[in-house]
Parts: sequence; structure tokens; C-alpha cells
Amino acid sequence: MSRTAQPAQDGAPRRSKADLTSEKLLGLCLSQFSKKGFDGTTMRDLAKAAGLSPGAFYYHFRSKEAVVQVFYEKSFLEFADRCRNLFAGTNSFEARLEGALRARLETFESSRELLIVLSRAAVDPRSELSPFGEASTEIREATIGLFQEMLDGSDFKSDKRLLPYLPTLLWMYLMGIIFFWVFDESPRQKRTGDLIRLLTPQLVRLIRFTRFPLTGSVINPLLQTLGLIMPAPKRA
Repeated sequence: MSRTAQPAQDGAPRRSKADLTSEKLLGLCLSQFSKKGFDGTTMRDLAKAAGLSPGAFYYHFRSKEAVVQVFYEKSFLEFADRCRNLFAGTNSFEARLEGALRARLETFESSRELLIVLSRAAVDPRSELSPFGEASTEIREATIGLFQEMLDGSDFKSDKRLLPYLPTLLWMYLMGIIFFWVFDESPRQKRTGDLIRLLTPQLVRLIRFTRFPLTGSVINPLLQTLGLIMPAPKRA
């Protein structure tokens, strides 16, 4: 969606007028979704709110779903930057995981009301807004790749057979935390913060226990279960 940018006088890339317009429209669209609901807002509504003809609006966004995907992409880039700064500062897997969970919620914090509005569509696997759907493949795989970066260079250890599944399992854990947070009505979503603080160390310990020989009766059925619900891991 971005257009060719011209260099600014200070050497930094100058964003094109179309990019600046799209960014302004993005904020306007998200505001409309928060006010009227995603299903209750039409493309004509968005064009009217922006003072544009439908054709001019389609130049920037082909659909309502495309607007939300751009929102997801922008928030992911901020999340990835925060995670990589975190990973550079510690090799503790537990600290990396807890920090990444909190960072993801922080990048969504100003848009929590919007996520509440979008949550109905997000849980429908047929929806373009679902994090589990085909339209979200790129962001989903990028997030899973970020969890692989989290594992690489950390002090984490587990049964080697489990390692290929872990990035996807951690992404699923993140999804669960986000959904809990969206519906958490405690002051400043304190319950979610407590859940991350209490559950994450336990999750890390449980996975680490898979290294021990006596856990064979647990790890083998677990691997069979993972084979049923997840595609064969690409990385050994």
C-alpha cells in the first residue's frame, strides 16, 4: 500500500502524500469501527466520514478487512522492535517470554476498545480478521518467527522433539493471553498482568521438565497430540 518515498533533506525517507493520507484514513476508519462496530460500518460510511468518494477511498483501502490488516501490520512492527530490544538485553527465556507478552499488550493498549469490537469476527475462522485464518498468514508466521528468535540464543532447554513445535505453541499462548485481556474488566486489566506473572514461569518449568527421562510417559502422548493438531514442523 505504500507509495514511493522521496528522501528528505536530512537524509531520512520522506513519506509520500498518499502514505500520509492512508495513515490519516487508517485512524479515521478505526475510530468509526470503535463507534459503530465493524459489522455496522460500511465502506460507504468510511468514505463519507473521510469526505471522499467511494472510488477515491478504494484507492487507499480495498475493503474494511484490509483496513484492519494494516492496523495489525503496524502494531506487529512495533511489537517486533520491542521484542528484539528485549532479546538483546537478556538470554533468560522466561524473562523474554514474559516481556514479549507484556509488550504485545502494550502495543494494543490504546486500541483495546477497537479489539473488543473486532473480537467477534476474530474468533470466526472464516473471517479475514481471524488470526487463525488465511488472510492473517503473513502476520501469524512473522509472529511465530519472532518466537523462534526468542528461543534462539536463550537459556531455554526442553526435549529436542518438542523444540520444532514450540514457536507455534508460544504463539497460541499469546493468543490466549490477548483474548483474556480483551475481556478483562478489572482496573487497568490487572488480572491479565497477574495471569502473565503467575502462569508464565509455571509454563516454562513444565516444558523444561520434558528433558528428564521419567517424563517419557507424558512427552510421547503430547507429541502424538501435537501431530494431530499442528502441521509437521519444518525445523528439526
